[in-house]
Amino acid sequence: MATYIDIHGTNIPVRSSDPSNPTFGEMWYNTTTNALKGYVYSASAFSTANVLPTATAGGLGAGTVTAGLVATGDNPSGRSNVTMEYDGTNWTVGGTYPVSYAMVAGGGAQTSAIGVGGGPPWTSNNVNSYNGASWSGETAYPTPIRGADAGGLTETASYCGGGENFNTGTNAFNLYNGSSWTAGAANPSENFNKFVGTQTATLAVANGPAGTQSFNGTSWTTLNPATPPNSSAQMFGDTSSAVNACTPQPSGVLPAQEWDGTCWSAGGIPSQPGFTNRAACQTGTTGFFGGAYPASPPPTSSNVVEEYSAAAAATVTVTSS
Repeated sequence: MATYIDIHGTNIPVRSSDPSNPTFGEMWYNTTTNALKGYVYSASAFSTANVLPTATAGGLGAGTVTAGLVATGDNPSGRSNVTMEYDGTNWTVGGTYPVSYAMVAGGGAQTSAIGVGGGPPWTSNNVNSYNGASWSGETAYPTPIRGADAGGLTETASYCGGGENFNTGTNAFNLYNGSSWTAGAANPSENFNKFVGTQTATLAVANGPAGTQSFNGTSWTTLNPATPPNSSAQMFGDTSSAVNACTPQPSGVLPAQEWDGTCWSAGGIPSQPGFTNRAACQTGTTGFFGGAYPASPPPTSSNVVEEYSAAAAATVTVTSS
């Protein structure tokens, strides 16, 4: 059997710190932490995180896995106006959303988020922004909408697309600069309801059939599709790296799907199976999915939260286990 020196041509080096650019398969001993380390492949994985303070389903999500939020949605008492902020470990209750709605489109950062549309009973053109402490009213969306998705890194450079207007799907895609909405090129399909990225680099996935498109600020381009079905579970990431959590089916739990900039591939299996209508953070290579409906009745909302880490090369500590 080949040894480490046979493969790499050298003994395991001793260093006072981890290398800044290790190569795949490299190992070293860190004298500062007294640990044997290596740079290896780390598989995709869901992990259970601390639960939301209030159960919800179909809420909006924004931010990152270490500075995110979940707001609005359905809960056991009815429609919700609760905002919950995440620091990567704990959830705290933030500013109250101006109205108690579900199916609100959300995106942006924890300190610069946007919420668009929602209901009940049908649709709304209500738009609000969040500064990390409180929500305030913004310029109304061009048309009443629910079940759309919003995105962008901040509220002042955000967008909203897809969803439905009084049970009729729409392919509208609109850009927001913090004061006014501008119509962008229409989506290729009114079924598109998942969006991540920026105004000039947007990734979109269709509800159900799983068609995938990208937007460059001017026009849409058809990309390799995700594997259907994939509705009501949201995604996070950008045009080069994204994670799409799929809706569970009666036949079993579906794995997440990972986007590498060109193709989708199967990822990790949820640690909490059987949930749909999850809110998600918008950006990052790791993310969270918060709140849900169980896939089978009764459709009671949940406070379950899962974090997700996509497959990647990573530095790990070698242990005896």
